[in-house]
Amino acid sequence: MTPEEQEQLRGLGDACYQNTFASIITNTIHGATALGVLIEIQLLNIKTWREPKAIQFLCCVILVILLTAFVCLASINELVQIQPGIGRELHTAPHDFLIINEVLEFLSPLQILVGDFVICWRAWVLLPYDKFWRFILMTTMLANIGVNIACAFWQIFLMGQFTLPLEVMDWLSVALSLLVNLLATLLIGWKAWAHYLTMREVSIWRKSHGQKILLLFVESGALFLVIQLFELIGQLGVTLDSAGEGSSAFSAIAVFAQNLWTASAVFYPIAIVILIHSNNSPIAESFHLTAQLQTANVT
Repeated sequence: MTPEEQEQLRGLGDACYQNTFASIITNTIHGATALGVLIEIQLLNIKTWREPKAIQFLCCVILVILLTAFVCLASINELVQIQPGIGRELHTAPHDFLIINEVLEFLSPLQILVGDFVICWRAWVLLPYDKFWRFILMTTMLANIGVNIACAFWQIFLMGQFTLPLEVMDWLSVALSLLVNLLATLLIGWKAWAHYLTMREVSIWRKSHGQKILLLFVESGALFLVIQLFELIGQLGVTLDSAGEGSSAFSAIAVFAQNLWTASAVFYPIAIVILIHSNNSPIAESFHLTAQLQTANVT
């Protein structure tokens, strides 16, 4: 066996390992997401239907549809790749393989964008009168949408026509998604602190259910930030190592970080919606306590 054949076998083994690991994560999160949507449907049937709930339910359904399409196409893609005749160059691949890859390039950022929208929305509804922070949040989200769509467009249509490395677009999209979550988490933390001060003024010292949900939003947002930071470090490492030979261990870590982030970006927003509808809304409770405080001050 020649050294070239050994290198090809090693590359094939690494690819099979990474694809298998990615499939396990993707299918697991797909099942958890479907279960989460069923729980959300049950919660929505219990309570009255309103426009915000319709938006949340629509986002969850879109996430499930996108994730289902991604899982199905990714599985088909794996079957196409193992057919004989797949060469080393992309232009030698079958036409079906290229079409599936192009669709997958759009599905992945769409899932992340829908998830980021839910994360952005949770902070948006808690700031009904803070137009400045709403504007900052909206601007950051629009920039996130633009970069993710541009990244997918770049991968499909503009690869090789410009000198900008693809890895730069990848870590930039991760960085903007991280910025959206960071801003939303900080704003929710600020709202949680204001909620706590309001409850102190009306002499309520125990933690209410709404306050617990707000704190859980902050804690879960911080955990998601850690996952996003892990993915950002992986993308930056790939960018810095793109000129070198690379390491199979580092590549495996980068693939794990990417799949963990993608899976979390899909499941985390659905978990947020379930938390919102699990019991009392922190928004309604905060408004109720504020009105109670104003009444007490008048009397």
